[in-house]
Amino acid sequence: MKIKFLTGLALFAVGSTLRADDFSAQSLATNVRSDPRNAPAIVAMAAVENPHSIARVITAGVRALPRQTLAIEKAVLQVEPRQAPTIVRAAILAQPTKAVEITATATKLFPDQAAAIKKAALAVAPSDAKDTIAGTAGDSGSDDNLGESKASGGPPAAPAFPSQPVQPDLVSPSS
Repeated sequence: MKIKFLTGLALFAVGSTLRADDFSAQSLATNVRSDPRNAPAIVAMAAVENPHSIARVITAGVRALPRQTLAIEKAVLQVEPRQAPTIVRAAILAQPTKAVEITATATKLFPDQAAAIKKAALAVAPSDAKDTIAGTAGDSGSDDNLGESKASGGPPAAPAFPSQPVQPDLVSPSS
């Protein structure tokens, strides 16, 4: 009885190992580089076809085209929303310089998973980005402070009207 059980278990382990190796990171990277416009869709399809290798899929896609990290992350999050923390973790490990943007994108798409996403991001993020991630991930899910995260960065908003004072003695040409 034990021999049959151990033989069956060994065959199952070999079969699942062979099945797990169906994903080829090199072929995905080649496909992504050959068609950069459709890279997010290619990586998302690879994630759907290989849900157990999703971290390897993300890593291969992001490393092949690092400029499209956020687009790739967004596409994969849309097809595999239950694996959001794993996707964020893999994207940050593949592109640590964009850890803040990766976390913000994921928490905006799935505010109900913000705590798990934040935890996964903080576990692998570079030390200089951890404070920003902690603040961004916690604030992005609430609706009462919209726009506050953008208030400290970027150029100032342009005024809706000209900033020159109106002169009372000026007569318009239509009058």
